[in-house]
Amino acid sequence: MDDNSNRIDQRLLHAYLATTYCIDTPAIDIRIGVLNMALDALLEGHDVVCWAFLSAWNPRSKQLSDTENDKRHQQLLDYLDAAGYLYLLGWGIGDQGHWPPERSVLVLGMDASLAQHVAQLFQQNAIVRGTRGQVPVLEWI
Repeated sequence: MDDNSNRIDQRLLHAYLATTYCIDTPAIDIRIGVLNMALDALLEGHDVVCWAFLSAWNPRSKQLSDTENDKRHQQLLDYLDAAGYLYLLGWGIGDQGHWPPERSVLVLGMDASLAQHVAQLFQQNAIVRGTRGQVPVLEWI
């Protein structure tokens, strides 16, 4: 986590930490702060060292309809396609089940500054990102 976490609503922080960030294919579950050998192997196989897990759903943690969220998700995919990024589809799934799963993407080769920029474009509170060989981190936007 970054240094801004002390200014963040602690319930929101707990929700992000109590979430599994899942990739559909190949099936990989990512947890903040937990080294993931399957993810590292995926990155190595694509010859990239960094990644970002992004969503366009529920901007600023305000729940929208599935229709609106799906529209935003497609806009994110269009943005990534236009920029030429390789991404894998996935979900952010909270442990408690109080918040519906959110469509997301794991973007391979996206550095921290661009991931933060994309998250700002889609009005997200935070991103999960990482570097091969290191634990995934939560970064507030």
